[in-house]
Amino acid sequence: MPRQTPASLAVCLAAEGLAGIIYAMIVALRFGKEMHYKPVLEDRIWHIILPSIAYIALFASGVVTYRHEIGALYVVAATALLLLLIGIHNAWDAAVYIAMRKQKR
Repeated sequence: MPRQTPASLAVCLAAEGLAGIIYAMIVALRFGKEMHYKPVLEDRIWHIILPSIAYIALFASGVVTYRHEIGALYVVAATALLLLLIGIHNAWDAAVYIAMRKQKR
């Protein structure tokens, strides 16, 4: 079974975290523009703040992998769970929005 070295694991986690941080910044800059819907605080929390926290934690786990490999993997697991919950919430939110929009017509 192939195994990651601490160095390759650290690089992968840090790169994924950095890519996520950049993506979250792009979403934050575009959020609310060209939308027919006025975003509320809950939308900002679930679409910008929580994903940013998750990707920052993933980047941080990549940085500390050398000293605490096991701890870094727990952070990766928590980050994956947080991103899963964010995805479920946002998918449900989008489905309700679409259903309500079709109902109003």
